[in-house]
Amino acid sequence: MRKRILALLLTVLALTTLTAANYQFARMAPGGNDFLPRWLALRLWLLEGKDPYAPEVTRAIQYMIYGRPARPGEDVSHFVYPLYVAVVLAPFSLLPYTLARALWMTVLELSLVGLALLSARWAGWRLSPRGRLALVLWVVLGYHGLRTIVLGQYAGWNAFLMAAALVLLQTRRDLWAGILLALSTVKPQMAFLLLPWLLLWSWGTGRRKMVWSTIGTLVFLWGTSFVLLPNWLTGWIRQVMEYPSYTGPGSPFTALAAWMPLPPEGQRLVGVGLHIAGLLYLLSLWKKTWKAQGRPFLWVTAMTLLMTNLLGIRTGTTHALMLIPAVALIGAWYTERGPGGMRLLAGLLGLLGLGEWVLFLVTLRGNAEHPIMFFPLPLAVWIGLEMVRPVFARERV
Repeated sequence: MRKRILALLLTVLALTTLTAANYQFARMAPGGNDFLPRWLALRLWLLEGKDPYAPEVTRAIQYMIYGRPARPGEDVSHFVYPLYVAVVLAPFSLLPYTLARALWMTVLELSLVGLALLSARWAGWRLSPRGRLALVLWVVLGYHGLRTIVLGQYAGWNAFLMAAALVLLQTRRDLWAGILLALSTVKPQMAFLLLPWLLLWSWGTGRRKMVWSTIGTLVFLWGTSFVLLPNWLTGWIRQVMEYPSYTGPGSPFTALAAWMPLPPEGQRLVGVGLHIAGLLYLLSLWKKTWKAQGRPFLWVTAMTLLMTNLLGIRTGTTHALMLIPAVALIGAWYTERGPGGMRLLAGLLGLLGLGEWVLFLVTLRGNAEHPIMFFPLPLAVWIGLEMVRPVFARERV
């Protein structure tokens, strides 16, 4: 009992210290501009009854970020999330911004730790305590992880929910897997392929509880949202439709097509072609594997996460955190090669982690990242998945 009490006290002390450090950072470096629009829009809705999708709320967000209305080319900073994001963020919106941001940074940091450890468990990647620590540091301090924390990007929490859903499904806790999978649709651009794939696989393997749990949770989330704000869906769709007008390329494939020496219409056609080809490839994998068990299922799920990132409706570099389970699957393969494979993997991950930061600094334009940052991690994951395919996809995938 004393050991448990001591462990609890040390945990509380560590979390308090971490949050205090985050608070000092938030005071010294105002920002968190991916968190602020959600915080203020929900705050105005809960405390003043204002529609979070209304233009006046968007203006209030812009004044808090810029001190003025957004200029052409600047982020309009809409709320642009489904209303049920309030399930997670409503408690933060009731707190002063700096404190709310510090607490949200703590949640994101813990989410990234959980993402790393859950991904390793899902992939069957047997790591020593030192190896687990190295993986956690690689995820948290890597380009995608640290940027998520500083910006307050919801993608970190969402990636954690997705990894947790995969582990729960693997351990046959289908009810909770379905609930977390449904909650991950707060960022539909991260879940729009994983959701149908896991529902298809669950149906094909007789795991119907997972299917009904997911559908039931979605019905509850959407239904409650309509009760609380009947016009939320039209407001959300309007903001989503406006989003491309003030952001960069929507996906890595779109960015790749935009670099081709073609007229705009030709670039658009190439982009559409790449998206169709990628989707058809993924559907062919689903068709072959929707009743598979074991490693083939793991491999196709990892490829689904990769294609989600490449084909994203609207994606961002922080969304690449969804690829950590795929990284863990590749890591498990290298570990099976013995100490030499593990050392090679450590060198490759170290090179990738450092290389992304160097590439970011070299290509930084003002305070905006270059679209080239879409590519290093997804490209490395794609190469890695093809390398392990003969071992992890034996059922002719």
